[in-house]
Amino acid sequence: MIENTFHEVYNRFKLHFYQEIFKEIPDREATLTATEAFAVEIIHTLNMPTIGEFANFIHISLPNATYRINALVKKGYIRKIPSPSDKRETRLQLTERFYHYYNISCDYIQQIMASLGNRLSEGERTQFIETMKSMLHVMDECKEEVRNESANIG
Repeated sequence: MIENTFHEVYNRFKLHFYQEIFKEIPDREATLTATEAFAVEIIHTLNMPTIGEFANFIHISLPNATYRINALVKKGYIRKIPSPSDKRETRLQLTERFYHYYNISCDYIQQIMASLGNRLSEGERTQFIETMKSMLHVMDECKEEVRNESANIG
């Protein structure tokens, strides 16, 4: 029951996001491919990763990652920022163009959370936040288990 409910909520968020992305495609120049859209979402979540960190996270070669990053730079969604401490290291920074794209999903989430917050009592809001924190904790534990299993296989 809990899995089905979460799956339905997750799918509705995804569907809304995809609907908004496709609605804007004719109006946007330098439209992102689906793969590029996922890539910038990953870069956003990793918070200014290096190209190597990005490549490792999605399990692709450094040259492949560099190729993908250069396409996103060319389209204006990210920029490469040299590290002040190590000139060989480049961090990936998102641009305003990305944040315009990203706000499509953020605005909807904020609207849903505000509406939900207004419907819940203070105790229910506290319980909801604790449940979300527990979920994040379990996700981190599962990610670590998968990482350990992968290390043992390879």
